[in-house]
Amino acid sequence: MSFHSPTFLWLILAVIPVTGLWFVLHRRAARGTERFAERATWHVLNRSVSQAGRRWKAITVFCALLFAIVAAARPLWGTRERVLRERGVDLIVGIDVSRSMLARDVQEGANDADAQSASRLEAAKKQVDLLLGYLPGHRVGVMPFAGEAFLQCPLTSDYSIAARVLEEISPSTIPVAGTNLARALEVANNSFESSALGTPVLLLITDGEDHEGGVEEQLERARDLGVRIFALGIGSEEGTIVQYRTTSGLETLHDSEGKTVLSRLDVETLRSLAGKTGGQAWISRPGERLDIRPVSDALTELEQGDIGRNEKRRLVREERFQIPLAFALALLLAEGFISERKRTTRQRKTVA
Repeated sequence: MSFHSPTFLWLILAVIPVTGLWFVLHRRAARGTERFAERATWHVLNRSVSQAGRRWKAITVFCALLFAIVAAARPLWGTRERVLRERGVDLIVGIDVSRSMLARDVQEGANDADAQSASRLEAAKKQVDLLLGYLPGHRVGVMPFAGEAFLQCPLTSDYSIAARVLEEISPSTIPVAGTNLARALEVANNSFESSALGTPVLLLITDGEDHEGGVEEQLERARDLGVRIFALGIGSEEGTIVQYRTTSGLETLHDSEGKTVLSRLDVETLRSLAGKTGGQAWISRPGERLDIRPVSDALTELEQGDIGRNEKRRLVREERFQIPLAFALALLLAEGFISERKRTTRQRKTVA
């Protein structure tokens, strides 16, 4: 047997001094009687008082308190099968914040006449902000990643918090260079394992190839947790030169050895992650507009398709607080029927 709230059991220690207090008060009342009258008259004064009745009333209340404390601790024993139905979508948005995401090769604007270039990171943040408006009633988390990953905004239904965190992320958020998809998967899996309430979905927005490896292990764990992975890739497999805007104009990104950095999109890995978890992958080529609407449509279809299927059967411990609670109530009820008075028999005098 175990308890759901075992801390309540500490209250049993409080019952001991309460019981001691009762005996002290009982003894004090007896001494009052001694001071009031001589010993020879005690039996007359206490003729109608049942000392045994008083003791039984105290014992009954004491036991009722013990049972009430045990009921408050919510004892658990035995198991039963429970059907758990998941609600909505728990979406973690993993955004690549490596320096290559500063490349200004994403088109923005309603039409070609209004088109202007924006950085990959800026465009991704704007599209995710639009996605938040398409997901009422779901929970969203924000996870920037590069060579490391960090869940900066845990799963929440407060979209204003997620939007504020989204607005603040930048390449300086994760100072470790590179693209570590395995670490991003690990952080997302840890979050889903500890706090997922609905269908767990991970959306990866990245422009790079994985440099660290270890993806397969975390992918298997994601499948065990029922995580769907959606991927939105930005860039090309051939590789593109990363140019970003500074105060002095456009500059080309170089590595520590002075070589020009080429950002290559690992399309195969992204499609593999999505395909093996029941998700989808979309690719946005350089010079194209980034569009989040296909992701929103897929999430809507996922939610509708999972209605009635998102049921998990689990064995849960059975709560048995009703039993000690019933004993406590029964004892308190019985205490009211215990009399502190002795039964006396009246004798009639016969007049001759």
